[in-house]
Amino acid sequence: MKHAYLIMAHKNLNQLLRLLRALDDARNGIYLHLDSRFREADEVDFAGFLNFSCFHSIPRRTVEWGNYGIVQTEFELLRAAVEEGPYRYYHLLSGQDFPIKSQSDIHHFFDGQDKEFIHFADPSGWDRVMQIRLNRFRRPIYQIYLLSEFLKRRIGIRPMIDFGFGSNWFSITDKFAKDFLAKRRWASRYFINCICPDELVLQTFVLTFGYENHLAAAVGTGDETASKRCIDWNRGGDNHPYVWRAADYQILANSSAMFARKFDTEIDEDILRRIEETLL
Repeated sequence: MKHAYLIMAHKNLNQLLRLLRALDDARNGIYLHLDSRFREADEVDFAGFLNFSCFHSIPRRTVEWGNYGIVQTEFELLRAAVEEGPYRYYHLLSGQDFPIKSQSDIHHFFDGQDKEFIHFADPSGWDRVMQIRLNRFRRPIYQIYLLSEFLKRRIGIRPMIDFGFGSNWFSITDKFAKDFLAKRRWASRYFINCICPDELVLQTFVLTFGYENHLAAAVGTGDETASKRCIDWNRGGDNHPYVWRAADYQILANSSAMFARKFDTEIDEDILRRIEETLL
């Protein structure tokens, strides 16, 4: 069964084209959103660039860091893919992500799964995150979070909304994708005025609507296990993922993850070349 790749890109056309080439497979559908400021990509015939994959693009918008536009874009990509599907899995990637396994390896792995690959950060740090993300623009939402925490810890009753936090890059099944899309209005109601809502919406959906048992890894498990993404948060600084270099090749080659982020050919191009030549 086919897989859908949902890609959000905002810079570096040549790197994006390399990503598309790495995903170009008759077993894949590719759904692309280009930020409206990504003028370098205006004249590119992306459908003509691909030889095997079905290609779709969605209307361009300006996606600002930290606002709800990124969540809207994720929903629009997911909706476009679900309407063309069904697909076995839906993989959300940025234009700075890259596969570190071949398409045959990726399909073989996910076709043997029925779980959702969603990352949750260590719950011990959630209180501070929620204070910043939810309280910055809409104080009542933060009060709901405090109430939900009180109910969980003191009474044991499932709260009206159970907030979670983690990375927004996912690999999810068709049923989960449809269930998540059905809650688009719910997501807007709670998160439209938050900062960085893309790191809250999916995890909160999982916890609030009882999907914990659908996860591939327990809440709080690291990226490689939970989302099959190899991401280094320790060396990036300022809460940004580290940009992989050629010197890191062995880390990626030995990883159990299917994808890695992040890459930037303006910083190091050799790492992508080595992945293309030896891993894909």
